Amino acid sequence: MRTFKTFLVVVLVLACSSMLASQDYGKLSKYISQATGDYVGSAACGICHVQTHDWWFGSGHAHKLRDAEEARGAGVPPPDSVSWDDIKWVIGGFNWKARFVGNDGYIITKGGMNQFNLANRGWTDYHPDETKKYDCGPCHMTNYKETGRQEFLPGVVGRWTFPSVHCEECHGPGKQHILTGGSPAEVTVNKSSAGCGKCHFRTDPAIIPASGGFIKHHEQYNEILKSNHGTQLNCVTCHDPHKTGSSSIKITCADCHADVAGVYEGSSMGQSGVTCEDCHMPLMTKSAISLKKWVGDVKTHMFKINLNAGAKPFTSDGTEAKGYVTSEFACLVCHYDRDKSWAAGYKGVIHGLR
Repeated sequence: MRTFKTFLVVVLVLACSSMLASQDYGKLSKYISQATGDYVGSAACGICHVQTHDWWFGSGHAHKLRDAEEARGAGVPPPDSVSWDDIKWVIGGFNWKARFVGNDGYIITKGGMNQFNLANRGWTDYHPDETKKYDCGPCHMTNYKETGRQEFLPGVVGRWTFPSVHCEECHGPGKQHILTGGSPAEVTVNKSSAGCGKCHFRTDPAIIPASGGFIKHHEQYNEILKSNHGTQLNCVTCHDPHKTGSSSIKITCADCHADVAGVYEGSSMGQSGVTCEDCHMPLMTKSAISLKKWVGDVKTHMFKINLNAGAKPFTSDGTEAKGYVTSEFACLVCHYDRDKSWAAGYKGVIHGLR
């Protein structure tokens, strides 16, 4: 029966030859026969979509949850309170920070100093000595289900098909896509911001959570909904989601705002190298560490600047951002010897300032 099943898979894959004539059918057959349900894994996608797979593998999405050996090989150190033998998975550790999950499935918090920050290769406390279950689904795994426990570990909430964010988390299970010769009807392509917003928000897209003088991390969906861009653009208008960092940028501010960009290019600010993003997308969000006063480590996506001297970036209790950038973050991080009243004097004229 098993031999017949393998033969049938090979036949089905070979039947797709009109569209996949140059591909390695032996590899495709292997991934189909080893599929978990209809999920075949990103390596199978990479057989046809080579370049896109390589871009994805070089992004943070591919490394949201890594086994200990992979993270160790990438140069992530363990907390002093444990050894690598005590660690099952590492959460992140690609762009900003790494946290560690023990062999029992609980996040390691013993003694504190349990979050490794890549920017300064230093350590900070993350819920020191608290009992913290690993409940990071669905944003760090593929095909996450809230029920059950992965590998029956007591500290884990839920189960998943693959660790990290693989192709099939966004594009849906790939088995039928392969068996139909790459039929577009058998793959999901969701270009809405809501598709990204499944992970790039917290509890309520209508608010932008903040803490400690910064926006909390992964709030980009909340932010863009608060901005004027939210009604006109989607995340993928500007970003290729398969890529990482600056390489993911598809268009620039000047591509849409050519009139403003033309004026700004000749201004004193433009000539000194200050970019649109420096002021309209400052580091108003903190994922791992604050680099200095009013400087976090993630760019905001609110864009609008409120230069009024009395404008506050956050609510009075500091738990929500108001949906705009204020002069502390847009201006005073560089003009640190000035104040908000000084910045307010440039309202409406900054783009053409000579």
